[in-house]
Amino acid sequence: MQGENIQSARATLLLFLKSLPAGCLFNIVSFGSTFTLLFPQGSREYNETTLAEACALQENMNANMGGTEILQPFKSIYSQPPKTGYSRQVLLISDGSVWNVAQVTQLVGRHAHETRVFAVGIGHGASTALIHGVARAGGDDLRWSSSRINFSTK
Repeated sequence: MQGENIQSARATLLLFLKSLPAGCLFNIVSFGSTFTLLFPQGSREYNETTLAEACALQENMNANMGGTEILQPFKSIYSQPPKTGYSRQVLLISDGSVWNVAQVTQLVGRHAHETRVFAVGIGHGASTALIHGVARAGGDDLRWSSSRINFSTK
């Protein structure tokens, strides 16, 4: 991600961060050629302190992590079972294309019974196959357009 795309991704992330309900659990996975977690020990409760940490990360996000490798971050997410009493939902924000769309969508589909995945494509470089495939496999069929994002679901 670079230029306008990283700005749009940061704005999208901030919108979702500010929309989370108090008391839910959350984490942020930044990805490129590698990936990092905001909370490496696992998702944390959403409160003023953790929101401030997330906003600090969001504010300083740069397009400096290399290509779009999403399979390993998803494997990391799925390696931990959902917390008892909570539903797990993942929001994927991407502006890139990946070479292994089929592997990613198959992995998301295998975990659809425990994790719902929403996907947002940013800019003209976003892979429609990835965004549509992940959304469909993860339980949410989003309408996506390169000129704007429609959040209506079927």
